[in-house]
Amino acid sequence: MKIQIGKRAGRQAEQASSWWEQNRPAAPALFEQELEEALQLLLISPRAGVPYPTEKRPGLRRLLLPKTEYHVYFAIERNETVIAIQ
Repeated sequence: MKIQIGKRAGRQAEQASSWWEQNRPAAPALFEQELEEALQLLLISPRAGVPYPTEKRPGLRRLLLPKTEYHVYFAIERNETVIAIQ
């Protein structure tokens, strides 16, 4: 299983990380830490989180980053070999 981060998701993560660094001086790296932990969890347990189907993406799931309160949206693709972060 591997993780593939889409362009849009990558941009959003960069923006969130930058905002967090600038606006949360007590824990500037918290977003990046939580995101990394979430990605590691998905490698171990790809069905973590909850189903969050949409009309376009019926297999979409989301995982809450509990301290920063962001969500990671993802789908399991390519015969369950890729976790696509969207």
